Amino acid sequence: MIFNHGGLYYGWYWKAQVEALRNEGYRVIVKDRLGWGKSFKPSIPYSISLWASDNLRLMDHLGIQQAALVGHSIGGQMVTRFAFLYPERITHLVTVNQVGLTDNRYGRGFRPLTGEVSAKPDMGEVYASLLEWAEENYVTWKPEFLEHMRIRYGNRLSPDWPQLSYINSLTGQLRGMDTVVNDWQYIQTKTLIMGGEQDYPTYAEESRKAAATFPNGEVFLIPNAGHNPHEEVPEVVNAELIRFLGT
Repeated sequence: MIFNHGGLYYGWYWKAQVEALRNEGYRVIVKDRLGWGKSFKPSIPYSISLWASDNLRLMDHLGIQQAALVGHSIGGQMVTRFAFLYPERITHLVTVNQVGLTDNRYGRGFRPLTGEVSAKPDMGEVYASLLEWAEENYVTWKPEFLEHMRIRYGNRLSPDWPQLSYINSLTGQLRGMDTVVNDWQYIQTKTLIMGGEQDYPTYAEESRKAAATFPNGEVFLIPNAGHNPHEEVPEVVNAELIRFLGT
């Protein structure tokens, strides 16, 4: 099983799933997305399809013919595109609180990135944005979630921040403009749309509609959990992943 993290996240936040699945005898691979975290950060034209194909290159490098793929947030778009492009290489598709469950491009226009970033961001504003992020993504706060805030705050202090900021801005743009909604009807892979029910207000409804569009889709919604259920209620997510992999 290969895990793909979300936009401003890192592979380490899958640690509870790694332990649970390894205990069940599964081989588990976790990576930081190309252009982020501990992975190489080349100045190239990133895209959802590029990140999907990067999964394929990783599998080829490791000699893996088939794998189950899990993706959180924008990572859900990446693994969905993988299933669309390389159906013979995937056994199970799982998205966790995927963004972009509707095609909302109509009327949005297009604003190209200028490449301009703040090399010295206001750290007071950074901290305020981190508090807002925490409130939006978790229903029940736990002290261990502070690690996200520590890393994100530290990123702004890094001399590499201008490049990271540009890649992050591009990722956010792709999330809305490179839709995978039209891929769903063609994907025959067994698909699980999983997520915390208390993400954004329309998430649960959009998840049910998405699962109904996939030829072999099902939905699993988790009450009292937000955008990151694999951190908030890992035991629930782990049990459902193990069940689904057994189908």
